[in-house]
Amino acid sequence: MSEEDSNKCEQLSLLDLKKMYYSISEVCSATSLEPHVLRYWESEFPTLRPKKNRGGKRAYQDKDIEVICQIKRLLYEENYKISGARQKLSEDRQAEAAQAGSPKRARSKTDKALNAQSVQDSSLSESCPEQSDLQCSESAMPAQILPDQISSIKKELKEILALLK
Repeated sequence: MSEEDSNKCEQLSLLDLKKMYYSISEVCSATSLEPHVLRYWESEFPTLRPKKNRGGKRAYQDKDIEVICQIKRLLYEENYKISGARQKLSEDRQAEAAQAGSPKRARSKTDKALNAQSVQDSSLSESCPEQSDLQCSESAMPAQILPDQISSIKKELKEILALLK
């Protein structure tokens, strides 16, 4: 991608400040991309989802154009593959959200596990409040679910499903 194309891509949203939506042909001419490339990228990158108007035609906003420029830079200048570019975009979005202090920021696996454990602990303490936390946890949670238990539960669920039908 030439420097001219890069500048063109970055300045697209500045060309017509009064315009809220751009057609696919306008975006293609400004970014030097073919329409089939943009449509393919929409299927590969979850962050690229332009709205559609009443006629079903794509209506790109400034945020969509920014994503297109990022994807184009990652693929053509930095030589990422599609999967790598998708992951890089996702990481960049999470980093932006974390810097902005957004409540939508992605939680780490540790945060999720701790939250799940605290929910489990609180439900266990509600189910057997007369026992200490340790005793309750041991008595309420089986050490291991056996295959026989799974098959009996499965059988019971099938019976319930048959009754509901």
